[in-house]
Amino acid sequence: MPDEQRPLFFFWWKPPTVTHAQLPRLDILVVDDEEANRRFLEKALVRHGHRVTLATSGEEAFKCYMEAEPDLVLMDVMMPGWDGYETTRRIRAGGGVRTRWVPLIFLSALDRVPDIVRGLAAGGDDYITKPVDLALLESKISAMQRIAALQRQLETKNTELASYYRENEERKHEAAELFGRLMRHDRLPPGGLIRVRVVSADNFSGDLAGAARSAEGHDYLMLADAAGHGLTAAINVMPAVDCFYSLADQGYSLQRIAATINSRLRQLLPVDHFVAILLARVDVPRGEIEVLNAGMPAAYLLDADGKLLNQFASHHFPLGVADMRDEDFDVATVPAPAGAQLFACSDGLLEATTADGEAFGEVRMLHTLSSTAAPVRFDTLLAAVDRFRGGHPAHDDVSLTQLTVPGFAVPPAPTISGDTLDEGEAESFQLTLGPSSLRNPDLIPSVIGLIGEVLHLADISRRTLAILLTELVTNSLDYGLLGMTSRHAATDRTVWREEKLRRLAALKSGRIRLSLQHVAWQGEPAWCLEVSDTGNGFVHAIDPPPHSGIERTRQRSLTLRFNDSGNVVTSWFY
Repeated sequence: MPDEQRPLFFFWWKPPTVTHAQLPRLDILVVDDEEANRRFLEKALVRHGHRVTLATSGEEAFKCYMEAEPDLVLMDVMMPGWDGYETTRRIRAGGGVRTRWVPLIFLSALDRVPDIVRGLAAGGDDYITKPVDLALLESKISAMQRIAALQRQLETKNTELASYYRENEERKHEAAELFGRLMRHDRLPPGGLIRVRVVSADNFSGDLAGAARSAEGHDYLMLADAAGHGLTAAINVMPAVDCFYSLADQGYSLQRIAATINSRLRQLLPVDHFVAILLARVDVPRGEIEVLNAGMPAAYLLDADGKLLNQFASHHFPLGVADMRDEDFDVATVPAPAGAQLFACSDGLLEATTADGEAFGEVRMLHTLSSTAAPVRFDTLLAAVDRFRGGHPAHDDVSLTQLTVPGFAVPPAPTISGDTLDEGEAESFQLTLGPSSLRNPDLIPSVIGLIGEVLHLADISRRTLAILLTELVTNSLDYGLLGMTSRHAATDRTVWREEKLRRLAALKSGRIRLSLQHVAWQGEPAWCLEVSDTGNGFVHAIDPPPHSGIERTRQRSLTLRFNDSGNVVTSWFY
């Protein structure tokens, strides 16, 4: 007998004692073209507390399903128009926007195995043959209720999780912005002399790159890489930020910066956490670059034509591993002509891989840099790494820094009319330096800091004082106390530097005296700096080279005077 003509028999059934009162009642969509069947099912379902929506055809069922969003569908098979199979297929296809699973049970007089298989293949979840046993139906509905209860709990948890995820992402982005501001990339020197790129494998980067310019005009660069990546690595590397900027701004040596960061990391980080770091400083007037590498990949110095001038491999453990003082760190100091470029990267760049696991490596990096014009080396190298990966995701943070050595520009000399000095009321500062103090590589920043605590200097005066002290104290030490020959006349600056260090270590006597006085110069507030030494003095009568320390001092001074023996020099400056 055809399904639509076959009677739908219901056995009388007394519901068992309800032991699952906590189960949710369901919104059930009943689909049947026979009114008697629909009403019978509706009455039985409502009696058990369910809410029922009725549909007389497949087309109406599809519309009701999309509008009512039921928890369960009871689907007749044999109907005019869309039959139950077709309706189910359309519901499953068209209802894909639903975020939760809705069970569908076929009710049909077709009881052959192929019919049941066809129903399940169309998207049904269960199949009950007519006449329907209400006890069986209610048992299956109870099972669906339990699934619905679990599903609603899951939906609640998913909603809570989605909310937490959104809030977490917002907080992570806010924190990432804060971390970015702490990097202080807005302080990069103008003109693109220092370029920085940090590509994070997560919201947070364990790589840190920073740059600063000291009062003396030295450019500093730092590239740090904490073990791992993500938030933990980012937190590990943060203690290095303030140490670097604070000390670089004051012109401290790379040894002092590294030792200070190392001490801070050992105080704050767990024993198994560490940070690899590379520090560089460019002394433009002297045409030199200093590099300290502690656990980072080798950095490369290339000239404007792409020739490799030097490479700076790591000579130390990463910071945070061992207790180290200033003198424990080795700094490489080499000539750096104008236009030379220092490239440093994190291991994430060298270890960037293709899908087959092949790494980019140092050979490709050097080839790319040496074969590319200087103005586009930075961008070309990053693009080469991206092409090499071919879309393969990065598993570590990728960082690259470029430091270009600028040409030295001598500032214009100030216009001076007359040579009278009205000394008026004056603040003053005096300091005598012996051999122990003179061996301190951070002598000048320390003296500037001490003066700043005693006297009030405007920023421009502080910068000028830093340059004057650096040059005049260096001249008094090198030529007055140590008896060195001119650095500019040296055929091998490395040998000259080693000889200076040897003589300095052996220095037992000799003093340099500093005197700074606040005076008036032609009615305007000014400063008078006097530097004297107990040595043989400096031959100042010979015309100095254009970029020598004395020439830079003269350019920064209102006037510059030496005594006859050259061991007392006085500079007036604003």
